[in-house]
Amino acid sequence: MDDALLESKTSQVLDVFRRVLRTPHLSPDDNLFEYGCTSMVCLRAVLRLNDAGIKMTVLDAYRYRTIRRMTRAVVTRKPTESGGSQRQPSVRQLPGGGPTLTPTARFLVEKAGFDTQYNVSMMWSFGRGQFSIERFSRAVSDVVAVNPALRATIVTTDKGVEKRQVEPRLENLVEIIDLSTATDGSRRELIERTTARVQREFSFSTGDIMIRFIVLLLPEGDGRVFVVAHHLLLDGVSFSLLARELGRAYRSAGTVARTKSVVASADPRDWPKRLHRYANEEAIRELPLWREMRWDDYANVRALDGGERESDSRKEASFSDVSAAELHRQLQQGRSGAGLAELEADQAVTRGELDRDTSERFLAMFGDRSFEIVLVAIYRVVMRHTSARTLWIDSFDSMRGMIFEDIDVSRVIGYINEIVPIALALDLSEPTEVQLRAIRSQRTRLPRRGLGFRALKYLAEDPAMRREADTWPFPRIGLNYLVSLNSEHPAVLLDLPHSEEWVGPEIDESRTPYLLCFIFSAADGRVVVETRYAPREVSLSYARTVLEDVIEQMTTIIRNVSRDEPLTLGNSTS
Repeated sequence: MDDALLESKTSQVLDVFRRVLRTPHLSPDDNLFEYGCTSMVCLRAVLRLNDAGIKMTVLDAYRYRTIRRMTRAVVTRKPTESGGSQRQPSVRQLPGGGPTLTPTARFLVEKAGFDTQYNVSMMWSFGRGQFSIERFSRAVSDVVAVNPALRATIVTTDKGVEKRQVEPRLENLVEIIDLSTATDGSRRELIERTTARVQREFSFSTGDIMIRFIVLLLPEGDGRVFVVAHHLLLDGVSFSLLARELGRAYRSAGTVARTKSVVASADPRDWPKRLHRYANEEAIRELPLWREMRWDDYANVRALDGGERESDSRKEASFSDVSAAELHRQLQQGRSGAGLAELEADQAVTRGELDRDTSERFLAMFGDRSFEIVLVAIYRVVMRHTSARTLWIDSFDSMRGMIFEDIDVSRVIGYINEIVPIALALDLSEPTEVQLRAIRSQRTRLPRRGLGFRALKYLAEDPAMRREADTWPFPRIGLNYLVSLNSEHPAVLLDLPHSEEWVGPEIDESRTPYLLCFIFSAADGRVVVETRYAPREVSLSYARTVLEDVIEQMTTIIRNVSRDEPLTLGNSTS
């Protein structure tokens, strides 16, 4: 081995990780996961290194832990070795093709009623002189051609909902809508009306692909690129990866490098198959740990002093076009009153923000520290406002770290999210720092981060095992922590940040499977907290009280935690 080459590569890798970890004093022999490295941070570093020609994977970081060991392994790797970044032979084909939906996807379809309107969308703004529709169309065709998730559809069969592959006409994927001469309505209303229509065009019966690429040509020479996909095809990280690959393909479209610019991700169809094997092999061996759970502590959680429930006509939250658009408009205008309260009740959601100073302190924290603060705040509030004795909470997890050593899904464009439960029991009389340390140790107690909970419920083939798993209660509290995704993987297309412009009624809504579900995100330097609630069980006023308490608890914890604390966080598993 050339020592000079190894030293040069080590320095290059070290520089990238110092930047993404915001830790200039990181040394080549430091454990990355003691300095705030998580799967989201690691993926960001790996993508940068791949662009620089260093073929490193997220699994490499989890296996070798330090810059020096990781770089040596990568530099000395034989060309035939992939480091886990490609499809693995151990993910064998299952009889009948195997499962096409993950346990979480089945849970969302069956328990939350997520159907054709469960979409995720993004929009980017551009000036006409900056953008070539022809080049963008070629880029879309190139990227769709090599990514199976983008060529998938969802169908309803006698066995339930399944994903299937289709072969779309690659030359006809981008729709152009010319609104440049429209005179009826403002720019915002034109965008809102058009994007609302596009988001409702998916169907489980047509067999068409469930992603749309729309170019909107607007008055005054402006334009928008609008991309919408069914959420069971793409998760949030995948949208960021898709925007990145579209940009790469766009820049090289029409050149000799065009075909080399598109990098196929691992096949997303391998993930549900690997989970099936896990459920019927490894997870079975983890049963003693699950049988030690105190399931009675987690059952029958209900709201305390929930107040007046919504009327019987609101047994499931309603999300009409008019009410969603009108709610947004009134909120933008700063209006309030009974009419607005009724509209917001119709959304079965209430929102708030941390103040700017608290948001900045929170966003500056390293690694899992911010997530642990969120869990402590939710724990305190749930103990106060529900009948829960301990916290049994579902967490939406990207699964892009090292869950299994034989498959790397970190760069997969597809739906890799899984919902995993976390079991927590804190002594609220202890100081905040003690509670945070308890969270750190308790959230990793379940095997494979709790992946077996739904895997056994939905994928176990042994009928006795399925019956036993069916007795385990689902969590009544949910958490979707998007701050790391927003911070580490913004969906940037052609150097254009994702537009915060309103794109019509959000069609990623459905009835919540939880009593309360907390969603944390970051936008424009502020931490946004959203509480979705079950209107059959609690009132809007109750949900708002809970939200205000969560924000108050987070503010108190953040202000009391010293910013000079040691950065050593313990081994991260996210």
